[in-house]
Amino acid sequence: MANPLDAHRICTESEYRAARSELEHCLGPDAGTEARRVEELLELIENYEASTRFVPDWSDESFRNAA
Repeated sequence: MANPLDAHRICTESEYRAARSELEHCLGPDAGTEARRVEELLELIENYEASTRFVPDWSDESFRNAA
């Protein structure tokens, strides 16, 4: 069975929590760290966190008023 987080991006909060949980498991003291999977998870998590940051929409304002 394929891992549900094998897609190239995280779209929901539940997928984000699952990725964070898997990452914690991979880095735990009893787990053998799989470097490639850890890198994949970190990339997925960072991309999701970046996509959820607030970015103001100033498209209807002039550049001078936006600053």
